[in-house]
Amino acid sequence: MMMSVLWYFAAGLALCTKNPAWAFEIFSTKLDHYAVKESNVTLSCKFTQDIDDISNRIIIRWYFKSPEEKKTEILMYHGGQLDIDPNYSRVHFTTPEPGHGDASIEISDLRMSDEGIYQCSLECQLNVRSAIFTILDQNMNLKVMEKLSAPVCAMEGDPVWGNDVTLQCESSQGTPPLNYSWKKISERLAPNASGDAIGGNLTVKRISEDNCGSYRCTVGNLVETQLCEILLSCPKAPVVARRNNKIKVITAATMSIFILLVVIVVSAYARNKTEQ
Repeated sequence: MMMSVLWYFAAGLALCTKNPAWAFEIFSTKLDHYAVKESNVTLSCKFTQDIDDISNRIIIRWYFKSPEEKKTEILMYHGGQLDIDPNYSRVHFTTPEPGHGDASIEISDLRMSDEGIYQCSLECQLNVRSAIFTILDQNMNLKVMEKLSAPVCAMEGDPVWGNDVTLQCESSQGTPPLNYSWKKISERLAPNASGDAIGGNLTVKRISEDNCGSYRCTVGNLVETQLCEILLSCPKAPVVARRNNKIKVITAATMSIFILLVVIVVSAYARNKTEQ
């Protein structure tokens, strides 16, 4: 009796997996998925098989395991029949006949509680009375991330030539790690400007005309990016320098007039002495 059971099991397994016409292979390669909260995500589980021979014998099951819970069956498809756990109504197959080679699922309106490990399992049953054989299964990890808020751009310091200023950029919401980058719109950053990819600041040392203009900050994580812009406006020449230049011009003009008057007086005196 035991030998008969073992033989039947071995024969069924061979029919489901070893016959070249019924060979299975899951060719979904993306095992780590990252998606934003409230968006949709597709977990791919595609496989090869002979549609005419065993598509009605394939049983597809999807399981979910969160970090805190045990593995739960959320979807099952067999012979055109679909069974869904009521707690996972936001999950559905991406094709009406997943037994024909595409058992991928889509999860809509993602929540943080959807984060965890998902398993696509393919099984085979020769007939209603036979045993069910697990052929292949594939685990996938889903990371649900908080939506990234638009950053706020600000400036610290007085934007006058020769001064140092810091352009600040900060996004208040989003799953880390966040990466910040700065660029000057339509131009390259000047050598005296350096950015902090983690902190979000752009430091400009000793402002000159090359630094004046519009700047854009881009912040991003693994799934999305946001940006903000700020104008670094500075005078064509420092106010103090222009005032000093004006004083120098006035002083030079005054000195010229004074020297001219001295020359005239000396010349007149010399003429008078000659006439005497």
